[in-house]
Amino acid sequence: MEIPSVHCIRKSISKKYHNKKLNEILEKRKENRKKWTSIKRFDYDKFLINLKQAHDAFVFALQNEIVSKTKIVIEKDINASEFILIQPQNLDCDIGEFSSNTIFKGIWDKKRNKFDRIPHIEAGIYDIPIIELNEKMSQYGYEITDITEKKKGANTIIKVNLSI
Repeated sequence: MEIPSVHCIRKSISKKYHNKKLNEILEKRKENRKKWTSIKRFDYDKFLINLKQAHDAFVFALQNEIVSKTKIVIEKDINASEFILIQPQNLDCDIGEFSSNTIFKGIWDKKRNKFDRIPHIEAGIYDIPIIELNEKMSQYGYEITDITEKKKGANTIIKVNLSI
């Protein structure tokens, strides 16, 4: 028997719990869209496609940024084990009409005063960029952690631990 990691077990249980509620929300939104005009539904579908493309472009750019910074850090110190990136969401990449925070954190909901990721899920984006990159890059010795202070207006900071 293969031993699953604790992270995988937690993620599996968390998904079971959250999937029921999430599916209810997604189904309600889908039903509400049936009342929209065909033009409005078409525009929303186009918005979701553009959001997915922007997300993918950002993840690719951040991955390249991490690799290039790793080369620089290791060139300066062969035994380096970590480095940080400040404001990584401000990378220069083609994200179209979207702000970098929309891709990195979600769509700002003024009414609830928080970021909303439901449209991201509707677009097929199930994780934030850091989690997605961790899943892609961990097998290559990169561990990416968001170490941003939990206060309003704090700079986004990610730490990249290097192993192997």
